[in-house]
Amino acid sequence: MRRIFGEVFQLLQRSMDVATLRQKAISQNIANVNTPDYERVEVSFEGELKRVLAERKEIKLQGMLTNPMHIPIGPPSMDSVKPVVWRDTTGYYRYDKNNVDIDKELVKLAENSIKYRAMSSLMGKKFAMLKSVISSRR
Repeated sequence: MRRIFGEVFQLLQRSMDVATLRQKAISQNIANVNTPDYERVEVSFEGELKRVLAERKEIKLQGMLTNPMHIPIGPPSMDSVKPVVWRDTTGYYRYDKNNVDIDKELVKLAENSIKYRAMSSLMGKKFAMLKSVISSRR
């Protein structure tokens, strides 16, 4: 499937999976807003994705190998970019040691939903383009 859709499809698919995971984490935070000693959950992904994309760009700019005996080192694979789920232990907002701020979580929930819809729309357009190419070849 990667050969058909390329890395854009793979990136959209991975990003949508991360958005789903992030939705679960935010929902868990909201559900535990009144749970004493609860530490909110975060999902990190975009920073690692930027790093891998920068490395891939840098490797492409380096050009050909200078000696045929050199071992080629390919760019990092998109498969190497994985989301990281972690607990935020950076501080407490309330006397019961719960650090969930419901207003911030609701903003993150809305932001994540908008991103997911945008990625879903792009995925639909990618499929529409593929369908157009297939139907025009008949």
